[in-house]
Amino acid sequence: VARTHDDARDQGTFASDRLRAAITHAPDGELFGRSLEGVDLETVYRTLAGSDGWVIAFGIPRHVLEAPVRRSLALLMAEGGAGLLLAALLSWLVAKDLAQRRTDDADRAERSLRASEEGRALAVEAAELGVWRWCLNEDAFDASPRCLDLLCIAARSAGPMRWADAFGAAAEADRVALRLSVERSLAVDEPLDEEIKLGASDGPPRWIRINGRRSSDAGGLLQGVVADISGIKRAEGVKLELLRAMAASQEQERRRIARELHDQVGQTVTGLSLGLKSLQDGLPALGGDPAVRDRLAWLRSLAAEIGQDIHRAASDLRPLALDDFGLIAAVSALAKRWGEQNDITVDVQALGAMDRMDPDIETVIYRVVQESLTNVVKHARAQTVSVLLERRADGVRLIVEDDGIGFDLTAASVHQRIPQGLSGMRERLRLVGGSLELETA
Repeated sequence: VARTHDDARDQGTFASDRLRAAITHAPDGELFGRSLEGVDLETVYRTLAGSDGWVIAFGIPRHVLEAPVRRSLALLMAEGGAGLLLAALLSWLVAKDLAQRRTDDADRAERSLRASEEGRALAVEAAELGVWRWCLNEDAFDASPRCLDLLCIAARSAGPMRWADAFGAAAEADRVALRLSVERSLAVDEPLDEEIKLGASDGPPRWIRINGRRSSDAGGLLQGVVADISGIKRAEGVKLELLRAMAASQEQERRRIARELHDQVGQTVTGLSLGLKSLQDGLPALGGDPAVRDRLAWLRSLAAEIGQDIHRAASDLRPLALDDFGLIAAVSALAKRWGEQNDITVDVQALGAMDRMDPDIETVIYRVVQESLTNVVKHARAQTVSVLLERRADGVRLIVEDDGIGFDLTAASVHQRIPQGLSGMRERLRLVGGSLELETA
């Protein structure tokens, strides 16, 4: 039985040849096809038992049948897109906030450093120089009243004094350093330039700078000037404290943003990924299109990549392992991740009792290791890198070695081409009383 316009014309006429063929093949079943009017139908037919071949066919337009599924899929796609847009918006807001804070910190630091530099310039302009001369053959040191005052020596009416007596107010280490500088100056005929600290009995310690050279017309005479650089040293101390405060502020901000990325944005992306998985798993029960399932799988993969990128960004800003587990765990995790990314073997060794150190020192050591590995990738063409941390009674020693091509350190120094990363490492180490030594092939 098909549709009927009037019984005389259409009684017993099939809706399509495909339906006739399907009934011939199987008395009961279902069929996807198109009606005589061109409407896509899903048809279910049954042959009536004992009716001499009468068939009942029931057809529903496919767009009516699939409308609920299509609406569900559209809603799922809209929710997934909204989640991704939210994650992107959060990431953009965090990045914008970070950039603004960095700009504000840089402006404040620049103003503070400018004020410090102005104070240093004023100290230099206000410095009064003392004049001295030393007869080497007779070991006779003679000086002006200003020089004697700078050396913390009372005014003398008698004749010259010995060189060793002139610098008796200096610490033993400073006297040794001054003696070595004088010997080097006399040996290679180069100017004398040394800074020492004197312990004044009537006030705070005083820093002086001693400049001089051998007289050209009298080989046994060394003469020069002494300048009070206490103001400069104080300004440098203030500058150093400002740099320390700026570094601490940057690390604190990095820590906060890393926590926000990990705890907020990361959790949002994780929830989005789980929601997409739930939708993907429940789609077959709704009779969904396989193409839609593939699209949901792609969205899940994209969400996972976003989550990994957020995790890497948070680790680069401030590794949580450094705060939670200490320096060795953080360096080991960094070396493992870096080695896997760059296909380079990294060996990390720790010697001595690696108890928790001052957070500033741990942060500086971690950043030095991080910058060293970055330089290896950029310049060394190395296959193996070794990182050694040694805890000593007087401090910590870090050695980073690689089997790369190296560079000409002497030529780079002459042409002032020391990589910026090395300068940054040296500056970081100076903030915590450390130093940097380079050995290269």
